[in-house]
Amino acid sequence: MSLPGEPPHELAARYGLGPLEVRTVTGKVVEIAPFEIGRMIADGLDRFCRSADIQPATPHIVVDEKIDEAVAAQLRVYLLPYVARLWEEGAATRGPDGIRKYPKLQIFPNSGPTLYRAPKPMPDSPENPVAKNGRKPHS
Repeated sequence: MSLPGEPPHELAARYGLGPLEVRTVTGKVVEIAPFEIGRMIADGLDRFCRSADIQPATPHIVVDEKIDEAVAAQLRVYLLPYVARLWEEGAATRGPDGIRKYPKLQIFPNSGPTLYRAPKPMPDSPENPVAKNGRKPHS
């Protein structure tokens, strides 16, 4: 999730991030474009917002599995401050464009995610739409 209307390559440019050369699992050196870097930052923020964590962490940043695992770990550590910065920018915005964590998952942030569901109506209760369609209640 990036700020509304901000393409990933512009997000990377705003943070001063250019292309990066990394090693793949086959040993080949490839370049990660600014668009992909911005997408990793935005996706990291999105994963953080859907988590029960209090602050962004390296597991929130997804790196392509073709990149060597040691290099991917370094890349996650490198991009983590930018994910945190994007979160702080969005959280500081008090308007409707501000980024907020999913409220139903953050009711009790220190006890893990909790989802609340409305109770289902009983088959013959007055709230049940099927019961209102002329069906007689059981005796």
